Amino acid sequence: MYATNSASYTNTDYLEFDQTPSLTFVPPGATITSSSIALTFYETLAAGNVLCPDMMLYLSGTLTATATASGANCSSSTTAETTWTVDTTAIITTPAQADNTMLRVSAINSTSAAQLRVDYVKLTVTYSLS
Repeated sequence: MYATNSASYTNTDYLEFDQTPSLTFVPPGATITSSSIALTFYETLAAGNVLCPDMMLYLSGTLTATATASGANCSSSTTAETTWTVDTTAIITTPAQADNTMLRVSAINSTSAAQLRVDYVKLTVTYSLS
């Protein structure tokens, strides 16, 4: 999957990753102890450019948090993947939130011809049952 990008972040050009509706991944009554979202990606045009992704996290359809990569979490390679992990422990606090997570990803690059290529997105939720 890929998205084009521009010199500034945009809320109209993004990739969207949703969970399958009606599935319960975290059982009701579970206590969430930690969570994170990992984005593994690369860009299509390096040549000295640096591509930085932006994540928009929605819980139950509501924009809850945003995060922008910087430094080592940005990509300047067309062949080597970069994995950027965002700690969401303070954001995803209930089973219902974990089961209704949606992510939008966009990118910024000095060359608008570059594209963000996403290999995978992984939501990790650690929980315990009482």
